[in-house]
Amino acid sequence: MYSTSDGARYLQQTLDGCMAQLGYVYQQTNIPRIKLDVMTLINNLPTLTPKIGTMKLQNERVITVLTLQGTIPMYYRNEKYNIPVKLFIPEMYPYHPPLSYVDPNESMIIKPRHPHVDSTGRCYLPYLSEWNAQKSNLYELINHLSAVFGQEPPVFQKSNVQTPPPPPTSTLPPSQYPSPQYNPSATNNPYSTQPHLNYQNGPQQIRETIRRQLISKIEYKLRPLVEDTTKSLKAELDTQDELNSRSQKLTQLNDMVGGEEKVIDDELEALNKKLAACELYIQNHESKGIDVDKAIEPEDIYSKQILDLIAEENAIDDFVYYLDKALQYKSIDLDTFLNFVREASRQQFMKKALLKKISLAQQQQK
Repeated sequence: MYSTSDGARYLQQTLDGCMAQLGYVYQQTNIPRIKLDVMTLINNLPTLTPKIGTMKLQNERVITVLTLQGTIPMYYRNEKYNIPVKLFIPEMYPYHPPLSYVDPNESMIIKPRHPHVDSTGRCYLPYLSEWNAQKSNLYELINHLSAVFGQEPPVFQKSNVQTPPPPPTSTLPPSQYPSPQYNPSATNNPYSTQPHLNYQNGPQQIRETIRRQLISKIEYKLRPLVEDTTKSLKAELDTQDELNSRSQKLTQLNDMVGGEEKVIDDELEALNKKLAACELYIQNHESKGIDVDKAIEPEDIYSKQILDLIAEENAIDDFVYYLDKALQYKSIDLDTFLNFVREASRQQFMKKALLKKISLAQQQQK
């Protein structure tokens, strides 16, 4: 035996399975509304089950649509009966109303000349003819059907059929939708041969019906407000997330600028020290005369050694250059060229290493 939650979960899975197969029939923007209306109905009236059926259009084309099949309650003379019905959800739902049919089993017969049900079982109600995509829904439709059937039952049992007096002639609204076609023998009929009886106070049932209708209307009126509020809150949350993200970026930029500012301050301080040293040097030497003969001489022993090493290094470069020329003119052979180049490269490496050591010692002295 299923619990209430298990039954609801089963109905939800059944509906999802049907809609997965019928995704090409309905517009994607309408599918959430269809699921909402169907689940609202079957949660309040679990005797209806979503299934897949076929509908024949006016152009003779047969399409597959979602159907709701089962029983709805009817209170007649303070007794409860279950009326078998079948609802077809059209392609353009909720902009077009569902096709509602009384679906009698083999032991039942449709009441002739019923003011709201024709001989095929098709139901006609003001609620259907005045269908509004924004305000109307399946749950309210079933409540209207139940109330109308309670005033005049649409079916009798075949064994108890009596010829009723002809009611006043009423004009049924013209058919706005094609008649659905289905094979009752292809599906299991869940309805019992006898109506289910449940003695209940009529006024209490009326109050319950009114209460459910009010709840349904309130839900549908509040739904746009809830959706708008949800969208507004989502937009506000997205804006808040964007502001938080930008705030973090600004904090990172501020930290980076602060670090760069410190580096610039340190470099500026070092530059000021260098400028001060240069100004002091100028003050100490601007009053002294310049000896032209000594202007090109090194200041200290380190500078003299560096000058000599640079000259020797450049001389080695010139030596290798002329060796290459001599090899080109075949003044020397290749072996002689390689021996001289190897020795010159070794000496040049030693001089560069010594030059580096002297430069480092000179910097440390200063």
